[in-house]
Amino acid sequence: FSFSNNIIYNKFYIKPFDKKMKDLVWLYFSMKKLNVIEGYNLYSKFYKQEYKHLDSFDWEKVLIILKDILLIKKNNERYKQNTVDVINRESNIYSTNSTNESNDIINIMIFGCADGRESFRIKKLCDRLNIKSEIFGVDISENMIKEIKKKAKKENLKIDNFFLYDFLKPFPKKFENFFDIIIGLFILVHIKENEIKILFENVFNLLKVNSYFLFNNIPQKEGKVLEVNNHKFLIEFYHHEKDDILKNISYFNFELIKELSIFENNKKISDIYLLKKLENN
Repeated sequence: FSFSNNIIYNKFYIKPFDKKMKDLVWLYFSMKKLNVIEGYNLYSKFYKQEYKHLDSFDWEKVLIILKDILLIKKNNERYKQNTVDVINRESNIYSTNSTNESNDIINIMIFGCADGRESFRIKKLCDRLNIKSEIFGVDISENMIKEIKKKAKKENLKIDNFFLYDFLKPFPKKFENFFDIIIGLFILVHIKENEIKILFENVFNLLKVNSYFLFNNIPQKEGKVLEVNNHKFLIEFYHHEKDDILKNISYFNFELIKELSIFENNKKISDIYLLKKLENN
């Protein structure tokens, strides 16, 4: 590899630059790019040091939206339970085994759960809101799943709810129409354009009717350089335009509830989407 006076990089024309910039671009081009499994297996024990960086994109806004939909689901479950209680009292069908205990557990699935960055904080949010919840998570990295299982017991989460799985593959039938909320943060950047539709199809099949998919898209065209034991590397990433995302959403019976763009220094750093599943296709 050699530099000419001008180079074309990532569809942008870059004019002649100084030595420092030249060295940075050389580093970028010469660096090993790992696939998602390789990259996150390698980085799993160091992932926690990325929390602050990842949070800086949109975590504060995500929590606000998540709190709203948790309260909506909680109130809906209470309404359904009250209706059932009234019917049971009037019909006396369950008079011998009646119970006032509500079965209003909110089932939450996290795609790309990593080492638990989102899972544990979401569980704490549910507890603060006095919401019964069960948190599930899948990740394609075996080492990430090992990390989250280590921590799950301390956080009062079921270890078996976190498992090694590719969320682009069909899920077991027991999970169809099972989840109240699915969360997918920083996952679109790791899937190819022709896989976006598969993602939304799986989400649609897993969600109950009138349930939600909360996800983001990071409009990056460059990956973040990671380092382990003085070895720098990138994890493969993909850029997706908004129109491509909306087109793939349109194939399924989703309602786009919210679309929110986050800016920093006049530069867009994240798009947050909230979808609601309507009737089954």
